Amino acid sequence: MRWISCSPRTPRSSGWDARPGATRCHDELHATGVDTTRTPAYDAVAVPTAQEKQVAEAAAAGLTNAAVAHRMHLSPQTVEVRVSHVYRKLDISGRTELPRLLSPRDPGTAG
Repeated sequence: MRWISCSPRTPRSSGWDARPGATRCHDELHATGVDTTRTPAYDAVAVPTAQEKQVAEAAAAGLTNAAVAHRMHLSPQTVEVRVSHVYRKLDISGRTELPRLLSPRDPGTAG
């Protein structure tokens, strides 16, 4: 089975342009009543993985990437990638926001 990308950003080096197909996909979905408004590309996987959660928790505790890497037996580059994934998924820009987002919430409070 061959999958056709509906992304208009398909590299032109592939020899074909996906824009006509993407437009057709959009029009067909819209005609059937599907909401075709764009969502962020990362929205589909907005939940951090187990390893990303562990890295984020260690980073929120104040550990550096190197310290997290040593503790988790990972390379510093892997930790850096996991932290950047967490930032994107949680829509944050830095470590200082991690403790607020990762702290357990009181079940009796709303929100």
